[in-house]
Amino acid sequence: DSIRLIGQFLSSNSLHSLTKLGVANNNIKNYGAQILSKALVNNQTIKSLNLSYNWIDYRGIAMIAESLLENKTLTHLNLSKNYFGDEGTHIYNIHTFIYTFIYLLLL
Repeated sequence: DSIRLIGQFLSSNSLHSLTKLGVANNNIKNYGAQILSKALVNNQTIKSLNLSYNWIDYRGIAMIAESLLENKTLTHLNLSKNYFGDEGTHIYNIHTFIYTFIYLLLL
């Protein structure tokens, strides 16, 4: 499927000129979030990623947040209009804290 192909390209860093990726409104759910989170660990080119409107819940958000501990390139992540639920709100706040902390370390 297409999200798996996107994940493979991101993992390989073969698209050196690709710095922005929009995957909004593609219904990738947690399955796609898992693939992208694994790819983000290795990716060194993507600076902006739009994952809005994809039915990702708190588990998918947690996977993405965890990948940001390894990824030092991503500076903009849009997770709006996904289903966080109460658990996801807590994870999203932790993600925001971690991501802000990492960003400040890189300044």
